[in-house]
Amino acid sequence: MDRLPFLSYLLLEDDPKTPDEEDRRIVGVIQNVTTKFVMMYDMTKLSTVSERKVFMNLVQEWWDESNTNIPVNIFIGRDFDPFYYSLSGIPIAGIREIHGHQVNIQKTFGRKIKRRRIEFIKTPQSIRRKRA
Repeated sequence: MDRLPFLSYLLLEDDPKTPDEEDRRIVGVIQNVTTKFVMMYDMTKLSTVSERKVFMNLVQEWWDESNTNIPVNIFIGRDFDPFYYSLSGIPIAGIREIHGHQVNIQKTFGRKIKRRRIEFIKTPQSIRRKRA
């Protein structure tokens, strides 16, 4: 993960159907984390090696050229559309651990802007002349 800092992995909660921890681990690129879901491009769903290479090159471009607070699919645009089928929505309640880079649109763009009030007071000309 040190060589590929944009990759993340999720460890899902214990499930009797998948007793092996390796089966409960999902590796990929997180698109967005909300209070209820983690949207992640799952690397295991990519079908061919050449498709994985294209995916990794686009993600590397996103990592190198953006501030990484913008989701990869928004930054890359239409070139990322072929990987939409690998996008998974995992409920937060079913996740034990999240490791790696996380994108959270709400934190990035949801900050409230503080409004400051500035008042200009017009002074009478007689006061301005006395100051000069």
